[in-house]
Amino acid sequence: MKKMHVYSHTHWDYEWYFTASESIVQLIYHMDEVISALESGTLKTYLLDSQVSILEEYLEFMPKKEPVIRKLVEEGRLMIGPWYTQSDELIISGESLARNLWYGISYARELGNCMMIGYLPDSFGQGKDMPKLYNGFNIREALFWRGVPNDVCKQREFYWHSADGSEVLCYHIRDGYFYGGNLIYTDDVDKVEKRILNGASTTHQLLPLGGDQRYVDFNLQERLAYYNERSTHDIQYFESDLKSFFNELRSEEGLPHIEGEFIDASVSKIHHSIYSSRYDHKQLNDTIERRLIYQLEPFMVMQQQMGISPKTEVLKKLWKKVLLNHAHDSACGCNSDATNDAILQRLQDCEQMSSMLLDYQVRKLSESLSGIRENDIVFYNTLPYTSDEVRKVSITTKQKSFCILDEAGCEIAYDCLQTQRVYSGSIRKDPSSYDEELYYYQSEIMIRLSMKPMSMRILHITACDSHEQQVQKRAALENAYYKITWNKGMLQLKDKTTGRILEDFLYVEDGGDEGDTYDYSWPTRDRIYELRFQNAKAELQSGDIADILTLRGTWLLPQSLQERESDQCTQELSYELQLQLDHKDLIRCELHVNNTAAEHRMRVICRGLSSSDSSIADTPFGTIRRKHDPKHMDDWREAGYREEPSPIYPFLHHVSNGDGPILTCFSKGIKEYEILRHTDIALTLFRSVPLLGKPDLNRRPGIASGNEFKYIPTPKSELRQHMSFAFALCYRREYHAMELQKAWLCYANESLYYQLQEMNRFVNTQKYFVTHPYPQAIQPLTEGLLDMDDSTVLQFSSLYPLDEKNAVLRVYNSLNTAVSVDHLLCHTEHAQLVNMLHEKIADVRLEQDELTVQGLHPEEIRTYKIIVK
Repeated sequence: MKKMHVYSHTHWDYEWYFTASESIVQLIYHMDEVISALESGTLKTYLLDSQVSILEEYLEFMPKKEPVIRKLVEEGRLMIGPWYTQSDELIISGESLARNLWYGISYARELGNCMMIGYLPDSFGQGKDMPKLYNGFNIREALFWRGVPNDVCKQREFYWHSADGSEVLCYHIRDGYFYGGNLIYTDDVDKVEKRILNGASTTHQLLPLGGDQRYVDFNLQERLAYYNERSTHDIQYFESDLKSFFNELRSEEGLPHIEGEFIDASVSKIHHSIYSSRYDHKQLNDTIERRLIYQLEPFMVMQQQMGISPKTEVLKKLWKKVLLNHAHDSACGCNSDATNDAILQRLQDCEQMSSMLLDYQVRKLSESLSGIRENDIVFYNTLPYTSDEVRKVSITTKQKSFCILDEAGCEIAYDCLQTQRVYSGSIRKDPSSYDEELYYYQSEIMIRLSMKPMSMRILHITACDSHEQQVQKRAALENAYYKITWNKGMLQLKDKTTGRILEDFLYVEDGGDEGDTYDYSWPTRDRIYELRFQNAKAELQSGDIADILTLRGTWLLPQSLQERESDQCTQELSYELQLQLDHKDLIRCELHVNNTAAEHRMRVICRGLSSSDSSIADTPFGTIRRKHDPKHMDDWREAGYREEPSPIYPFLHHVSNGDGPILTCFSKGIKEYEILRHTDIALTLFRSVPLLGKPDLNRRPGIASGNEFKYIPTPKSELRQHMSFAFALCYRREYHAMELQKAWLCYANESLYYQLQEMNRFVNTQKYFVTHPYPQAIQPLTEGLLDMDDSTVLQFSSLYPLDEKNAVLRVYNSLNTAVSVDHLLCHTEHAQLVNMLHEKIADVRLEQDELTVQGLHPEEIRTYKIIVK
């Protein structure tokens, strides 16, 4: 006999083809049904989709309901948590996933209880790091729908492992989170049972009774009785919950053990190319994540060292708003235009708040430093690594010519990119009346500055008669690693390390896209255009610090798929490509495109120096190797795949390919790649599509994704707008995960600095207003809290303030092999090894500020609570 645990739930999309403002209205009335069903005993338990953000918002609207909600949660009848929002797992940073669980569990426990089961019923694929992330929060079971390959595991029940040995007991709801609705809707018991028994290998099975924003089933007991009386496969149906089910399932023996990510479409759609929908959202979210994790939080810890209490409640409020954008539909961009407008506004709010919170603290601290003076400029390195970066800096001076002096009074070289004369007085209709004494100069410069880990430096700007900049006349970009030339519209690269020459090493490809916001799909009659830089206007700027090549021009492309079929190119797309070489082995690229066409996909092609059979991309807490040639690429329809298993993959920050030399591409917001010809890396810049969902695509046959009953226009998802793309390339002899992640961190972190001056009061929106320094002068930092320069495998993940005295440090083993010992320097009085809920595991002994990390499993995460002194 099979025992079928039926649990009542709702899958509550925070927003989708409806906005959050519309959804909350339905939730308010839905909760009346939930409360009624639980209080009357009609239902024993109800799962509120495991995301507490919707409950938090509900109680903001209905605060008088908190006592009854708290009672139901405490009694375990209303099951909530552990997530704050139902996050995407593949294009969201590891720290965002960790904060999502932390804030979700914390809020659920504030209300009385948290369901400690990893429940993500609709995420578009499962990331390989999830078992160790779950275990970090003491979560030992998980449930999901999408991505498990039939070739790997046809069973619904299995153990899922991470490389470090972490495991969760999993149940795969192969038929979706909604299939239990058939208990209510259909009397064909035999048909339903044949479906739910497919892959059911254990006595205890699970059936989710719910759906998208679905009402409560008050007749559940009646329908359970109906199915029990008519079962054709000896199944006993009864009302249950996830905790009870997993308690029974854990006693089963012989379950398979599997490892890795699940992004296969053999059981359900996975939307392999959703990672490039609404690029503008993904770019902005990436900017916010980088600022929060690698600048704002460690800067707040640096201030703790100087006696300044962190405003952790503000940080919490900001994080929660950021996390609202990480729900799977929200993060992936498969929404109506109205919903995407709301998401974009929320992202802009987060961008503005995080930027101002950082800028304000940098200003207030800088103006409070002991001995600070006018025209000092203070730089901050918030990373635990020595920084030797070229920084773009905006300088305000009274005179056009100026010098920058270091702490010893020695002049520091810089390249001046441009200078503008600006008036600081009251604006008038007639500029000829302006007072000459009220003009100043705003200069954009590049400066190379070496900084110790988590440190600060104070330089001084002084007027000088003239700044002699050695402008070198060259026909090419060149440094110790590469030589780049532009000839007849093509870019040629010479790799000086190997002596190899790559013709046409960087170009843009544009193809048709008949897909929707969920999936790219190739048109039946496609024309692919390779876009190079003929007739571009070139500007080469060579200085002491860096060489910059700027190419400006236009490309002609079809306006639509109809024009593409007949090879008509009526749309002009203006572009600007900037390549920069400095003292490092990175080729920094910025591409600006004004998109005026629709129904197309644009990718940048980066040529490799060697081929391989697989790529390596970063994941939230590690890396993953993926094959270029999917197993069922040639017979996917016959194999029953729901979509073509294209080798289009997600990545967070960097992807590498080749057996040596290795090509690596770094990005700031681009989230999708494909390997071409086993050698070249194609980064998807954006996709331009006019509909939320479409049926019968070449890559995805069958019903439309999203809403299958209505075409929902999404003209704003065509992205007919100006867009900017930042990425970088490097060629290295071998792959080293930690060094590449460090290189990305240094590349992706923007300059953090503040100049003491009052001429330009519009450095940001708040500079115009006066502010007091701290009551007591702050002594500049002489020693950073954290130094990981000599760590050989440990990778920095985060450092954030926990309360007034404590901070949290998270690192992980960057290697996919076990490591016996590694070290880092941490200037603290006391440290504890903790789990991701900050609960103590063990005290940690430090000797002369050296923290020794022993017995590291492959890609294992370690979290420490440290006292900031």
